[in-house]
Amino acid sequence: MRETPNEFQRRTGHRYAPSDELRAFGRHLRPDEAVPTLFRFPGACGMAAFLGLEPAPATLGPEGQPHAWLTHSRNHSFSAGAQQFGTLVVLQPLRFSPWFGEYNRPPIDATGQVLPVWALPNRPITDEDAVVWIPASALETELPWDTLCNASELPDWSAEKRQAIESLHRYREEMFALKQAGEPPLPHPWFEVPASQRTALLERHAIPCRWTA
Repeated sequence: MRETPNEFQRRTGHRYAPSDELRAFGRHLRPDEAVPTLFRFPGACGMAAFLGLEPAPATLGPEGQPHAWLTHSRNHSFSAGAQQFGTLVVLQPLRFSPWFGEYNRPPIDATGQVLPVWALPNRPITDEDAVVWIPASALETELPWDTLCNASELPDWSAEKRQAIESLHRYREEMFALKQAGEPPLPHPWFEVPASQRTALLERHAIPCRWTA
């Protein structure tokens, strides 16, 4: 939901308290400065943790980083993985006390516009954080994101979630098989590699195409 630090404090009783550890990544929000609903694709491994395929606690960003970058747009230059596995929506971003970010590689939307970003602490996600998985179909669905506050207000995407988990499981099987075969790490995520190249690489190692079409 879209709200200011002042509105957040009146609604929840919690103060906006940004961590000084993120000082290098942006600036404090003004008391009357609104933060919109934010979105982030946390990578295939991060999504696997959020969907329960990894024993590690789910976080918004890569392990070892103090922060995660989020934006208000569902579709942008860093959201290719969301088209495959869905993405995460932070319905109450002020629970993370974000900073307005200054990122040297900001996301770009389809029109070429640079999108604003917010830096959130990269800590384990809890139930109180109102972080919710949404399917790829929701990337194009217009919902009242400015007013949605809890997961219970969203559509029932349980069937799509099961499909995403199965797809992610098959995706990880291919990646694990390549690693076992001694294939060196790729410079790009597996889902960004063209399907023809993925197929050729899997066939070279006699690995079944479990996720690659």
